Amino acid sequence: MEFNYRKLNNAKNGIKLVKRFYYEFNINDTIPNGNYNISVHIFDNDDNSSGEVKFNAFEVYGNDTSVSDYMPTINNISVNKTELTVGDKLEVEMDVAPPIINGEFVERFSIELSKGSNTIYLDMWSLYDGSNTYRGIHYIDDYDLSGLYKISSMHYERIGLYTFSNEIKEMSKFKVVRPGDNSDIIGPELSGIKVDKTTAAVGDIVNYTIDASDDESGISAIEIWFDGKGGPDSPPTIVTMVLNQQTGLYEGSLLITEYLLNNKPRLKPEIVFLYDNAGNVTK
Repeated sequence: MEFNYRKLNNAKNGIKLVKRFYYEFNINDTIPNGNYNISVHIFDNDDNSSGEVKFNAFEVYGNDTSVSDYMPTINNISVNKTELTVGDKLEVEMDVAPPIINGEFVERFSIELSKGSNTIYLDMWSLYDGSNTYRGIHYIDDYDLSGLYKISSMHYERIGLYTFSNEIKEMSKFKVVRPGDNSDIIGPELSGIKVDKTTAAVGDIVNYTIDASDDESGISAIEIWFDGKGGPDSPPTIVTMVLNQQTGLYEGSLLITEYLLNNKPRLKPEIVFLYDNAGNVTK
């Protein structure tokens, strides 16, 4: 597969090729028959995504086995440190069952730990101690960007990509802070959002409540951006949340106007922006 990443510079220069990415993989006898699509996400260095692009890719035929017969189960994952800098050793251990595929012992698989467009690749090796434990080691270097990393993919022998639960992702997370970078590199955490009504008429007030926190620099602002049928020609409707000192929750209200009724009758939150005092943003 070859992907061309293009950028519109200006009307004079037009479309200019910036980068080209190439990737290849092998079809083996564990891949089920069928038509396969490819989904592409492109991220910049600030973790902004261009959105998902899907297209038809290829067809597999001649295989009769089911990939589900070979999928492993991840029981646990742990990291030796939750905060690292350049020169530190990252050690990841995973309890994976079963370690047998087609009667053969799997001694190694690989995982990816990602922070947006930056990825740390780890080869996970069996400890050969009678357990299902695998271990991988990586030394943080100058190429590893500051940020919060979580496991994103797993390449098990003759398996392909693996889907992780949110619990496993949370257990695998760690922070990298390079020398000279601000130690507060993680944005606020959104725990929940509530609305007091689901239908409203002109003149009604819809109240929103957000539970959020930031343990380092603190939250500076929270905004809810709404979408509607107006599309790009319809300006966003924004509700700015205010901290309730008694409850510790953030509250905001939206007055339903004739404009909203006429232009955005299916008003719903599109994005919640959470800002901290160190300049980090969670959305």
